[in-house]
Amino acid sequence: MGRKKGLVSILLCGVMLSTAGCGTKPYDLSSEEQEKVAAYAAHVVTRYNDRQDEGLIKIQQEDFSEDTADSKTTQTDTKDKQETSGDSAKNTTAETEKPKAETVSLRQALKLEDGLDASFENYDVTDSYVESDYFAMNATAGKTFLVVHVNLKATGGDIECDMLKKNLKYRVVINGDKTVAAQTSILLNDLGTYQGTIAGGSAQECVLLFETEKQNVENITSLQLKVSDGSTSTVSELQ
Repeated sequence: MGRKKGLVSILLCGVMLSTAGCGTKPYDLSSEEQEKVAAYAAHVVTRYNDRQDEGLIKIQQEDFSEDTADSKTTQTDTKDKQETSGDSAKNTTAETEKPKAETVSLRQALKLEDGLDASFENYDVTDSYVESDYFAMNATAGKTFLVVHVNLKATGGDIECDMLKKNLKYRVVINGDKTVAAQTSILLNDLGTYQGTIAGGSAQECVLLFETEKQNVENITSLQLKVSDGSTSTVSELQ
């Protein structure tokens, strides 16, 4: 501040001296005129003083604050738009890259060994499933069982089959829109847990039980079997 006052004083002196040459009487300045000259001189000093922190042209604090706020608002808006755009792009990419279940043969879906084949035989709808007088399973009230019959056939010699070891998960898709998971059972011929030797040229009948609402199986027009091993999922057309 002291430095600025000194510069103003020097400038005032210069103005007064410039008007006093060749015997001309210096101008008498009123207090108001002196204040105007001082204000102008301060403005000039401020404008061209390269030592001040703000730069060559001083910015009023209120203007700076407003500009900063606008800048922050603009930066925030831009960031929000970028994040929204990024999220939309991520969602679009995720939807685009989401893997779809591959449609394959039943043999491929069940990951059968060489020498084994699989075929869909038929399905039953029943409220109570009974197997050889040693197993009975009743559906929950209001629901029923869709029983899918699958044959495993040895195409060459005798072959060991261990479906339990494969640890596959089964779901049935009814009429393209109703998906139901298979029930866990202690059936010896449950496709998900079957273990045994299938004689060459013969077939082993296996079943999968699906409990679902009765209205879902009143008019079956299509059936698909979805099989998953935890990392991949495949679909096989049954009907």
